Amino acid sequence: MPRPRFTLRALFVVMTLLCVWSAYSINWIRQRREAIAESGAVEIGNDPNSNQTAPGLLFLFGERGYDTLGIGVDPMEHYTRLQSLFPEARVAVVPYDAWPLQRPRPRNSVVPEEDDDPSVLRGLPQLPIAGP
Repeated sequence: MPRPRFTLRALFVVMTLLCVWSAYSINWIRQRREAIAESGAVEIGNDPNSNQTAPGLLFLFGERGYDTLGIGVDPMEHYTRLQSLFPEARVAVVPYDAWPLQRPRPRNSVVPEEDDDPSVLRGLPQLPIAGP
């Protein structure tokens, strides 16, 4: 049985497609990490036994998946971007009084006052907060 033969052109086409896919994936990972840093999003309900994987084949580049991301700073600005970059995660708005203390808010964030209009959060999913 004869071995299959490939031309040098076919090898270059396959290598080009592989490089384009790798560049796309690495850019997606960079955008995901930038979005988390800019929005101040935190992972909520971090379950160490969760087998949530990153979408596509991003796990090949060491990217991990997220179960739930919480945002509290400028939610309207970051909500849709986080949803598109993290299709595996549920993105929810976290009330400021329940904001995790282990991660500081970005310097340029504006913390809403008690009497601010809550209608800006209408339509965004809210995480239920268990009281003490």
